[in-house]
Amino acid sequence: MKAKHLLSVIASLFVVTNILIAMDTPSITLKATDQKGSKSNVTQESGRSASDALVAKANQIYSSGDVKAAIGIYSDAIGLNFHNATAFFNRGTAYVKLNEYGLAIADFTQVLQFNPDFVQALHGRALAYRRVENFQAAMKDHTRALSLKPKAPTLLHNRALTLEMLGRMKEALVDLTWAIEINAQFLPAYKARAKVYMGMGLYARALKDYTSAMKLNGADVDVLYNSGLALYRLGQIEQAEELFTHVLKVSPDHVQALITRADIRAVLGKKKQAMADVNRALKIDPGSGQALQLHRFLFIDAKERGKVANTKQGASY
Repeated sequence: MKAKHLLSVIASLFVVTNILIAMDTPSITLKATDQKGSKSNVTQESGRSASDALVAKANQIYSSGDVKAAIGIYSDAIGLNFHNATAFFNRGTAYVKLNEYGLAIADFTQVLQFNPDFVQALHGRALAYRRVENFQAAMKDHTRALSLKPKAPTLLHNRALTLEMLGRMKEALVDLTWAIEINAQFLPAYKARAKVYMGMGLYARALKDYTSAMKLNGADVDVLYNSGLALYRLGQIEQAEELFTHVLKVSPDHVQALITRADIRAVLGKKKQAMADVNRALKIDPGSGQALQLHRFLFIDAKERGKVANTKQGASY
């Protein structure tokens, strides 16, 4: 069966968490403009307290889902206290949420000017750099973050994703394997390593990692689907069909599972069931090129089989 009927896109890009990571505002030495200094210090402290209060308010609004409103309040907090690193960091995180990666990079860079060793800011900026395909800058931040926190599975996992985009598969495997050795329960590393193995054509290794991932989360639809795909590539067609059927019980509108199961059923000679899967896929996504192509193939095949049957019928008289 043609490869384009079998391939699926495995989401590998990191999704920024909804939980904002607070950071203590670094201590700033303030120079009083008056001789006694008391009035200036009180004003500065008042500004910092008001800024912190705005950050707390913005965090609540962010958590409620209104990211744009939260960004506005983080900006107000920065206006009251430019040295409020928490406001910059959380605003950067919110910008990532809105795919405003350039603005996120600027905010994380400001945080790193306050504290060059703040790992989460390095990590956030690396992710933003990767999204704008500045892979070299992302790698620099990934590596710096790991030099500060070398046994962090999340940091290893995300550097591996960048390495994969650079085509450095063997190095990506090293990071992912290390992440799994540190934390054998770290699901994202199994999924990412399996994806790399799939890309390298090492389907048995990929299936082993997907199996481990299923043990950690048997309801993960991506894991279930790609396990079926690995089985298909290994020639275990009946087992693959069974797994895709399970995927469709969990996620009935999974178009790619319908198309791939239709492929399998066509190979197994279950042409009517294959056509039913394709029709169902087209009902969900009428513009699916894969489904349309497979539908055309099955339709032509059915017509040809009909002609053969009619010819045989006619020859019998």
